[in-house]
Amino acid sequence: MLADEAADSAQVAQFGPMALQAHRALGFDLDMDARLHIGLIGLALRDPVGAGAQADTILRASPTHLYGLILRARGAALAGDVAAQRRALQSFLRNYTAERAKDLPEYAQHARLLSDTRDLAERVAGAPAPR
Repeated sequence: MLADEAADSAQVAQFGPMALQAHRALGFDLDMDARLHIGLIGLALRDPVGAGAQADTILRASPTHLYGLILRARGAALAGDVAAQRRALQSFLRNYTAERAKDLPEYAQHARLLSDTRDLAERVAGAPAPR
C-alpha cells in the first residue's frame, strides 16, 4: 500500500500479488479489515473486479459497512463508472455518522481513510455528511 501511495508501480507489481496471496492464505473467515486490505491491494493492481468482490462480501455481511462502500466507490472510479462511484459515495455519506457511532475497532484502525473518503464524497456527491 505504501508503494501504491508513492506511485511506485514497479513495487506494486512485484509485491502486490504476494500480499494478496498472503492474505488469501489466512482462509475463508477473513474479517472486514482483511477484506479491505485485499480490496485495496486489488485496486493498486488495477483490478476493480477483485476489489468489487471484496466490497460485495463486506456489504452482504453488513449492508452499510463503510469499507464495502469505499471499495465499491474506488472500484467504480478505477473502472471509469462515474455514476456508480457517485452512488457509492452518496451511500457512504448517508451511512457515515451511524456507522462511525458503532465505534467498530476496524474503523479506528483506518480513521484517516474514512475521513479522506468522507471529504472526497462531500466533494463528489455534493452534500456534507451529518456530523
